[in-house]
Amino acid sequence: MIKHLMRYLKATLNFSLTFTKQESTKISILEGWADNDYANDRIDRKSISGILTSVFGNPISWLSKKKTVVARSTTEAEFLAMNICAKKLQWISFLFMEMGMEDSKPTLFDNNSGATIIAKQAALNANTKHIEVCYKNLRDIVLKKQ
Repeated sequence: MIKHLMRYLKATLNFSLTFTKQESTKISILEGWADNDYANDRIDRKSISGILTSVFGNPISWLSKKKTVVARSTTEAEFLAMNICAKKLQWISFLFMEMGMEDSKPTLFDNNSGATIIAKQAALNANTKHIEVCYKNLRDIVLKKQ
């Protein structure tokens, strides 16, 4: 592991992130993007989620990760990606507050209207009941500390 890390550091020594100054007309200083490739793996049909977070348009974190479960719909897969991104944005917002930075409401972008509707609704419908059951079950487990 240490050898791998040292090789990586040596190979990326001259890489850098360049942050640029943005106009103050930006609605949100903190933004996140979530996307998912639904069931793209031909063997196990698991999706890969990708997220990116930025401050004033400058990327500060990103992630591409294969899911451990098979999503049953494009909407569910996108909803899961949005959930990961929302948690990341929430953490960064808390960090900004701890640093005394301006409190800004993050903006989360997604390209699936169904997932966006679910994220904004207080209750789900019959077509998305399987998503609600999954999350209610998870919530019960967490609350009971099982």
